[in-house]
Formats: sequence, C-alpha cells, structure tokens
Amino acid sequence: MEMAMMTTSPSVDAVEPLRAIEASGLDGDTHGHQKDRLRVLNEVFKSAFLANTSTKRAVVAPGRVNLIGEHIDYEGYSVLPMAIDKHIALVYATQSQTAPCGLRFHLVNSNSAFGAAQIELSEAEMLEDQAPSALFQVLSASIKPSDNPLTLWVKYFLCGYLAVVEWQPQLRTRAIALDILVDGDIPPACGLSSSSAFVVASAVAVAQTLCSSNGLELPSRQALAAHCRLAEQHIGTVGGGMDQAVCCLAQRGAAQFISFDPLRVEPVVFSKRLEEEYVFVVVNSMVKAEKAVDATTYFNKRVVECALAAKFLGKCVGMSKWREVTRLIEIQQFLATQSNGSLADQLANAMKLMDQDVYTVEMLQDFFQEHQLTGLFVGSRLENAVKSVLATPGVSFKLSQRVHHVWEEAQRVHDFRQLCSDSAVDPHDQARDLGQLMLQSHRCCRDLYECSCQELDMLVDIAVQHAGALGARLTGAGWGGCIVALVARNNVGRFKACIHDQYFALREQTSDSEVMFVTSPGDGVQLLTPPW
Repeated sequence: MEMAMMTTSPSVDAVEPLRAIEASGLDGDTHGHQKDRLRVLNEVFKSAFLANTSTKRAVVAPGRVNLIGEHIDYEGYSVLPMAIDKHIALVYATQSQTAPCGLRFHLVNSNSAFGAAQIELSEAEMLEDQAPSALFQVLSASIKPSDNPLTLWVKYFLCGYLAVVEWQPQLRTRAIALDILVDGDIPPACGLSSSSAFVVASAVAVAQTLCSSNGLELPSRQALAAHCRLAEQHIGTVGGGMDQAVCCLAQRGAAQFISFDPLRVEPVVFSKRLEEEYVFVVVNSMVKAEKAVDATTYFNKRVVECALAAKFLGKCVGMSKWREVTRLIEIQQFLATQSNGSLADQLANAMKLMDQDVYTVEMLQDFFQEHQLTGLFVGSRLENAVKSVLATPGVSFKLSQRVHHVWEEAQRVHDFRQLCSDSAVDPHDQARDLGQLMLQSHRCCRDLYECSCQELDMLVDIAVQHAGALGARLTGAGWGGCIVALVARNNVGRFKACIHDQYFALREQTSDSEVMFVTSPGDGVQLLTPPW
C-alpha cells in the first residue's frame, strides 16, 4: 500500500519556465505529421480571420490514456498514465485590427459541430475585484452568441484564462485580444482527456500573450498543471489533477508515475523487450462519457462518497481532527503512524468498521451526529459538490465498496510500475502479469466503484477472451469512453479485426483509426513558433 509521496526531485523542465520552440525544428514521423497539420491550420486561420496580420503561434497539447490507477488521484494516490499522439491544437494571434482594450477573444473551431464564439469584457469590467468563481460566471455570461449549446465548449478556454490569472493575479486587469483557431483529433467525451488538453493549450496561449506583453516569464510546466487543475474545477467536476499533470509534464517514450501533494512526475520506461513485443491499443466504445454533464450522479458522487468514507473511518480510528479529513490517503497515513499491527491488517480492520452495504443520509447523520451532512463540509473544496449530490432525491452511499476500490487500485499502480521496467523478467511473463493487473483494475471499477457500463464490459471481454489481449480495462472516468488493451505487437491486426467483427460491425459502426488505434508515450504540451 502507498504510504508516502515520491521523494525524487522533479525534472528541470518541470520547474523552469515553459519555452517556445520553432515548429520547423520538430523531427520524426509524429512531429512531421504535426508540422503538416499546422501548415493546414495556418491556412484555415487565414480564412477564418481575414483581417488578422499578426504573427501566429501554435500550442499542441496531448490527450492521455491512463494505464492504471482509476479514480484515485483525487484521493491523493499516485497514478500511471501516458500522453498519446492525439492532440488539441490552437493556432492564435493577437487581434491586429485595434490596440488591445479590455478583454476580447474570438474562437473558431475547425469542427463545425462546435460553434464559433466571442467573449468580451470592457476595461471597467476587467478592473472589478472578483473571486475566481465569480469571474468565471461573468466570463461565461459574456459568451456570444449566448444560450447556444454549440458554444459550451468555449468555457474550457475560459478555464485556461483563469489558470493564468490565478497564477499571476496582476495579469487579471491586463488587456488581451486574441483570435484563436481550435482543432483536435482527440475524440471528445471518450475518456482520453480532450477537455483538459484544451484547458492546458488555452492556458499556454493566454500565458504566452500576457507574459510577452507584460515582461514576465512563462509559468513552469509544474505550475501550469497545478493551476489548470484548479481552474478546470469551475466546469463542475472535482478532479484530482492527473489529466493536467500528464498533459503538461509527459516525456516522449515513457509513461508517467504521477504523485500529488506535492506534484511530482517520474518517467516509467518500459523494458526494451517488452516495448519491442507488446503495444497498448485504445478502443472507443462510442458511448459518450461527458463527466461534467452528469457529475452529480456519477463523478462527483464518487468523490463525495470517498470523502464521507474518509470522515467515517477517521472518526472510527480515533483521529482528533476527523472533521477536516476529505481524502482516503489521510486515513492510510494516520494508520501508518500507529503501532497496532501491520498497515495491511489495520486497513483490513478499518474496512470492517463500515458494516453496511448502503448508507442513507439519515444513517450518516446519526453516525456523525450532524443535523445536515453539509455541515461537515463548510468551507471545504467539496462544499458545492456535496450540496449538489445531497440534493438528489433518494440519494444513498456505498462507502466500503469505494474504499475497497481505492486502496486496492493504489497498490496495483505500484505493482504495475515495478513490473513495467523490470528487465530481468521474461517479457511474456511481464506482459501476462501486467495484463492481469489491468483486468483486476477493470473488475474493481466495474463491481466496487461502479463506473463501467455494458459496452465497456463487452469490449474488455471480447479483447481478452476472443481477440488475444493479455489484459484490458476501462480508461478515464468511465461510464462510457474507451478501453485500453495490452496486445502482442504481432497480433494487432487480428485484435482489431476481432473487435470490429464482434463489436462495431454488430452496431453498424466503423472502426477506423479514430476509434481504435495503437498508441505509444508522447510529449507533453508544446508552444510552437513559425516557420511551420
């Protein structure tokens, strides 16, 4: 079980200011594809913003696939994702028609399913002293056209802006006017973190513009990840920081072992023979997984269940400040300081203290001796999420099941990490054991955390029982989205054909490279300058 955060230092790139690089200097097949893409987007930008003659820049931010460690980052535990070679790309330039005055953003999406939008605040509105949440509401209300569901995506750009002005509050009142073209090949709402990639890319574009005009250095990748995590919570989900961290800090050729409080990232390089003989394949179930839409029922409810479980256990094991506890890692850290047997035994005994399969609100009010459960979260980062969840008619909570998942999954992350880079192990045995950990993780997500769905379960079964995968699991928040499967490199063709025949063909859906693809560890976010 995980007891402490990583003790290794973050890489130099993580703590130094982000640097721009010339796009023309990118090499390799993947980077060559990016250069071709940027050339196309440059022409699209010219068509969309005819009057803009300013120097254009670009930001490319990757999606991610989480190999193992689901729904545990917000509990303080380490996770093991990797960046993928699918990205959100922004091409942007300062509006050249007039001098910047106040705040003006004009966003156009290359995908016509997402409507163009403009955001504007006057100089007077820029000078108003507002809390971040209030500023987010003001900015959201300024989106034009208003009340158009096709422009809701623009709120993620606003999160990127907020990340920058929360990092450097003096930039809150500084003028900015940008034209922005947005493009992406990360399928939306599929658990590959397109939203966080967009937030990070937006933050980099805003930071570069404001820092350049105000004589400041760009934020570090570490600071960028931390502030983007907080800013994205304005959308309504109480995420844990994995998505923003891997997007900012990933290194090509390695998965990332990410720890929190403080944020630290350590590359996990697969053993040479394992990398030569096996690959990860991502398959999209085509079930939309918009975690911000149903947060009260799904994502945020799990966060609240874990927080209630942490307080419940904290009270049971005698923590003097149990009311302040909100994460399960705090219980584990407390138990590790006690001399009442092994940590594993203490955790097992703690689990037994939650003897009900389901807890009603009334049962928990009696246990905590609280008239309202919201009283346990006043002033907490979870206060609003708790209020929303408790407002759901007939809401009840499964505490022991959620704790069981989190503590087991945290251990699997460490086991997976150790196996990945162990060159002394036969690669076939290594892959077999990694696959088993992935299967255990999926079953735990399905049965204890209840964040899977029928289609994800079906894909995992087909992948392992019929298509030859050594292991497979849902990836991302779940309730739809994608699975990731570990497949022998020489079996990829058969694997894809089997998945197509037994899943996509039966649904009369295509299975092109957008919904099923091999992926390898990619780079974190990049700020690019011309020439393309």
